[in-house]
Amino acid sequence: MYEAKHIAVLGLGIAGVHSVRVLVDLGAIVYAWDDNESARLYAQKYAQKQRISGAFQVVDLQRIDMHGLDFVVVSPGISDSHPVCVRAIQNNIPTVGEIKLRYDLSPDSTFVGITGTNGKSTTTALVAHILQSVGVPCAVGGNFGVPAIALPDLGAGGVYVLEMSSYMLTRLRGMQFSVAGLLNITPDHLAWHGSVDNYIEAKMHIFDRMSDGAVVCTDDPISAKIAHMLHRRGCKVRTVSYTEAAETPCLRGTHNRQNMAVASAICEKLAIDTADIVSACATFEGLKHRQQVVYTDDTVTFVNDSKATNVQSTVMAISCYQDIHWIAGGREKDGEYTALSPFLHRISHAYLIGEGAENIGAFLHKHHIPYTISGCMQQAVSDAYTRVKSTAKVKSTHAVVLLSPACASWDQFNSFNHRGDIFCQCVDNVIRGA
Repeated sequence: MYEAKHIAVLGLGIAGVHSVRVLVDLGAIVYAWDDNESARLYAQKYAQKQRISGAFQVVDLQRIDMHGLDFVVVSPGISDSHPVCVRAIQNNIPTVGEIKLRYDLSPDSTFVGITGTNGKSTTTALVAHILQSVGVPCAVGGNFGVPAIALPDLGAGGVYVLEMSSYMLTRLRGMQFSVAGLLNITPDHLAWHGSVDNYIEAKMHIFDRMSDGAVVCTDDPISAKIAHMLHRRGCKVRTVSYTEAAETPCLRGTHNRQNMAVASAICEKLAIDTADIVSACATFEGLKHRQQVVYTDDTVTFVNDSKATNVQSTVMAISCYQDIHWIAGGREKDGEYTALSPFLHRISHAYLIGEGAENIGAFLHKHHIPYTISGCMQQAVSDAYTRVKSTAKVKSTHAVVLLSPACASWDQFNSFNHRGDIFCQCVDNVIRGA
């Protein structure tokens, strides 16, 4: 398939390095590059360790003659404005994602794609959980977990369940999902896409070349419009709403009911029995950092929702609880918190951290919501626990200490996962010290 083809790989993270390995093994001549020197050095050491021969070389892709390239594999997150992508586009060289390689290598398998602004990872994991519960061979990857190219070959009867970010969806050339689900659309990643319209267009690529198998949750107006556009295009669409699913102990709130509705419809498209779907949803334990219950006792429950890196995700979390002691803050995306206004009455006190603390505090002050500038996670957890315990005797409600930052994590942490892990550790510390 790729023998003797000249292929460039831009970006040498996990997906890029695996792409190099697979392409070289299949006989391609590979030119690879990453703007980060340490990534380039890692790729070279990896090649030596794996005994990848002269068919692979690390070379500045801005300096090579692109006319001889068959295509460029571009890592997720690298935009079309990158000089190498610009050169490729100008020279009519296709740019593809590593998911296209997995698709080409597994023609007998079924490919399921899941996208949306929020809920992608939970829905992807839930679909896999349902399939596994009835014995269907499947593998999960894409934007969630392992890059698709690093997944095993499943062969006929196997199902790849892939979380698809808007970045990935811009490079699906020649690929068609058997079943694809759209959860929701709210503005996000606008710096990368340039506009809301471009972001919506990227999300719609998940339905490219499909005539059947589309699942769209129409709870928001943009997604409802997309469903209508697909109908007009001649694609059969199964529309769903959160009202079609009931809460489970680990999947609470409207957004999780939305996740279940989409996951259930996808599995119905894959011919899974409805009773088996319902049973599997009831046993799904959820994912870390997504409304993960860390600790609970008679007076307080600690919830880790570190994955809430934007305001809309935090709205979804806050809508699930009462008597909330809210830990929020970090690197702001747009500094706009108005969407929280209808739910602020659920917040008893806020504990603010990171770069966004002052701005969020000013917003809360206007709405007469008490808050404390805690500064760091350890102090915020300690402040919240102290206040909850001091008021427990006069309050009859069960308090919830909710980490749902509404901000990115990069000011104080390496990732939202790191932030959530630190929260869990801080909770363990205050409980042990109590």
